[in-house]
Amino acid sequence: MWFFRYENNHSFGLVFLTIVQGLVGANFVSAELTMPAPTDSEVSSLAARRELLLQAIRERRVLTFIYRGHSRTVELHACGVSSKGEPVLHGYQTGGGSASRPPPGWRAFSIAEIRDLALGLETFPGARDGYSPNELRLDPLWAELPAADPTD
Repeated sequence: MWFFRYENNHSFGLVFLTIVQGLVGANFVSAELTMPAPTDSEVSSLAARRELLLQAIRERRVLTFIYRGHSRTVELHACGVSSKGEPVLHGYQTGGGSASRPPPGWRAFSIAEIRDLALGLETFPGARDGYSPNELRLDPLWAELPAADPTD
């Protein structure tokens, strides 16, 4: 019988995989594999994505990307590192698909799972009603839109 345990430290993409083979009445065998640190191209890819996300927030431009097999159109509201140490973006999905629920709606996306990230030409006026930056708990917070002014 084989047992697998997988842990992922998203800060630097280090992966620890422990494989334990156990049989009734037999001794356990254990091995640990540490994946190498990210390559320069992987680091620059994250840096390039981060710069594109910062530009999207500054210019209030819509993002398009593939996430978990679905095309998405998203108004980015904030990006940074989650409490789990994972780079994430938080936005309002206006178009595309989703396995969990159809848009529109608020979504959080793991940046590591985003494919074909592109900055769209379409812009949006600012933070949507219901956006509460204090609820995100991103640390560090890379960038965010200011919350909508309730007097507007």
